Amino acid sequence: MKKLVLKLLCAALSLSILSSCMLTGCSDPGGNEPEESPEFSSKGDKTEESENATADLSDDLPEHDFGKEQFIVVTADDTIDYVDVEKGDTGNLIEDTAYARDRTVEERFNIEIVSNDRTTYDEAFAYVQTQVRAGDADSIDLVMYHAVSAGGLVINDVLLSWSEVPYVDFEKPWWSSCTIDDLTVNDTCYIAIGDYAVSAVSRTYCMFYDKDSIKNYTHIGNLYETVDNMEWTYDYMYSAIADIYTDSNGNNERDENDFYGLVLDRKSNINVFLWAFDNPIFGKNAAGELEYTYYANPDKLTDIMDKVIELCNDAEGVLSDIEPGNAVPIFTSYKALFTSANLHNAVKELTDYEHEYGIVPYPLYDSNQEEYYTMVDGCHSAMLVTKLSAGDRLEKTGIVTEALCAETHKQFLPQYYDVALKYKYASSEEDSRMIDLVVASRKFDFGYVYDGWKGVSFLTEDVIRDGNGQNILSSKYKQRKGAAKNHYMTILRRFGVTNVNFE
Repeated sequence: MKKLVLKLLCAALSLSILSSCMLTGCSDPGGNEPEESPEFSSKGDKTEESENATADLSDDLPEHDFGKEQFIVVTADDTIDYVDVEKGDTGNLIEDTAYARDRTVEERFNIEIVSNDRTTYDEAFAYVQTQVRAGDADSIDLVMYHAVSAGGLVINDVLLSWSEVPYVDFEKPWWSSCTIDDLTVNDTCYIAIGDYAVSAVSRTYCMFYDKDSIKNYTHIGNLYETVDNMEWTYDYMYSAIADIYTDSNGNNERDENDFYGLVLDRKSNINVFLWAFDNPIFGKNAAGELEYTYYANPDKLTDIMDKVIELCNDAEGVLSDIEPGNAVPIFTSYKALFTSANLHNAVKELTDYEHEYGIVPYPLYDSNQEEYYTMVDGCHSAMLVTKLSAGDRLEKTGIVTEALCAETHKQFLPQYYDVALKYKYASSEEDSRMIDLVVASRKFDFGYVYDGWKGVSFLTEDVIRDGNGQNILSSKYKQRKGAAKNHYMTILRRFGVTNVNFE
């Protein structure tokens, strides 16, 4: 309980992509940007003191005139980071704030920020490789796109380590501490998570619930007290929702027109449980050395898989055998009490939801787990520097990137995170606090970020899709282990690591 209180206090003091780390997840990129971004709500007014405290943070950058050079950011349409917004004063708070942030950096350093937006993350991947191999130094200054795909660029040796980029200070609050704690190995870091990558907040996974409908189920109790008391465990959640089912259309068949305790699909929403239950793929020991932890406790891992199988296949009150992406629409059609989703769904799909909705984290594995954890969907943006920036171009890359992260922290996130998410769409102060908790609970796992769909990160999905028996994890892991080990070692050698114990 003390850890939870401390985490909430720390979260309340931070307006950044909060510095507890969580993973990235998702086998496919997420949805498209909403047609309308959120507008200002008076409930989000901040005190002058808190605004000044954030605005006064110094980035410690030198003054520099880049003579109207372009700063080209390669992005992809399937990430949502508000890079190079073209118009201001539109009345759309989020886009206007992003526009103002860009103009601040442009005017300060006499530079032009340009988005080179590729259609898909696959296209972005191919484009970056092609440009680097062609030596087209004027085509890329920064890459921001799909985190899980980005690791493949490390294998292909087209990136620089962020340790080579001057003026970038990972100790500043606009860089997630996971960049140091989880993604830096032997002082080498190819993928960084900074505040300019707004999607690393908006794609954070949580659970939404229908506050109006939950009043009919008194056995569930006060969820906020349950979370605060560290009692929101898998067993608690399962007992709360497993028997909630109504054959609403009377056809004697379980379908999407009935009412359920929980609706979720069998993609990234399922993968979240691995990290929510504190079973990362890689961790670091007391000496700071990377360790393979996925199969460190086979009994626990098997139990995690059994719990997820039980949830998806055995509980009458759970609907999971649905098309990917259908869970939130079913929830917003008032056909489920709970759903799993990411925070962006609040902006994209819950704006017209007529019931009040609540937000809670994914549950604890059991009462012995000391903290809540979550993951960020893998379609969120990672920040990469290519070899095209080597030499004299590194100064521009470092100064402008640091400035963009700092100004996102100071100008943009106080609006997007505090106003749009916490105040406009969350229906109570308790929900705002839950969002703080969820975002503070993220963890970026080296094994997931560098999975590239070749490791073990998506094994949970495979287990759910392909069978029920207790031996399914062990058999599938045996099939995957050799190839996964080879893949991870290929990545790790780029960090100077030549031996990791995978037993």
